[in-house]
Amino acid sequence: MGRYVVREAEEYYDMNECDARGYPVKKIRYTGVEYETTVDPEGDYVESGPDGWEIHTVIGQKEVQAPPLTLYKNSLNLIVGEENYVTHPDNHSYSVESSDEAVATAEEKGFYVWIKAVGKGTATITVKDIKSGQKATVTVTVIPLCPDGNHPHMIDLGLPSGTKWACCNVGATKPEEYGGNYAWEEMKDWGNDTHCDELLKETNRDIANTKHDVAHVKWDGNWQIPSIKQIRELLENCESEWARLNGARGRKFTSKINGNSIFLCAGGNFGDYFPGCGYYLSSTLSSSNKDRIWGLSFDPSYADCIAGFSRQQGYKIRPVSR
Repeated sequence: MGRYVVREAEEYYDMNECDARGYPVKKIRYTGVEYETTVDPEGDYVESGPDGWEIHTVIGQKEVQAPPLTLYKNSLNLIVGEENYVTHPDNHSYSVESSDEAVATAEEKGFYVWIKAVGKGTATITVKDIKSGQKATVTVTVIPLCPDGNHPHMIDLGLPSGTKWACCNVGATKPEEYGGNYAWEEMKDWGNDTHCDELLKETNRDIANTKHDVAHVKWDGNWQIPSIKQIRELLENCESEWARLNGARGRKFTSKINGNSIFLCAGGNFGDYFPGCGYYLSSTLSSSNKDRIWGLSFDPSYADCIAGFSRQQGYKIRPVSR
């Protein structure tokens, strides 16, 4: 038998499970550090120590409750079809229950508890840590993004200018679809091509509501490509967060004024390169470089305006109206 040391646990609590031998698993706390181990037939907690030592921890002092279950969020405001997780990444297993599955459902996926918004209303999701038995709840409030499936819709975010944003991209049939890749001034969806055939036309500094505005031409006269001023207004008056809508990743922009939201999918740019990022074209040419366009760029960590979009490449377009 190898060397061993004996110590007395300061605190311990049950893990509500047994190991392969049928011995109960307990969590002990020793000098402020927690250990998960099993109890042997003699009543000592046995674990492997450094250099082949065996550490025998005698049941000591007091039994305590397992620490409370802490969720990543205790309340969620979601749009129909949106998914979000509420548990921290760990190796725990969970059981879940929804008070109203017509509003929101929950399931465990790879040690995360994911919640999906199903229909308008409010539901309470109860999450239980199977090992410790501890429970926590999250309140889920769900609102629809669109009134029906006849897209596109004008989404009123209460913006000072009165600008309404479309619910989906040019070339898309629903909010989570990427849509087409359009170069500045052009009507063609360039798909996986990386450049365009008609480059560097001489136009005004802003093509909104002109024959070079693909949103204005392909949809109807009520729509246009947003100007950089309108994109800045969106950023200034909305909270944005990385989100997932019906399996598509992107950023959700929620109005600070009236609570309504739009979802911009992260479809990359021409050829769908950089699919974890979003690149949305504006109608505004850079004042310092006629080969560059202003646009909205975002990824999981940020959203901002940049003047680095090339006139020779295709990007996503989210129309606006007034």
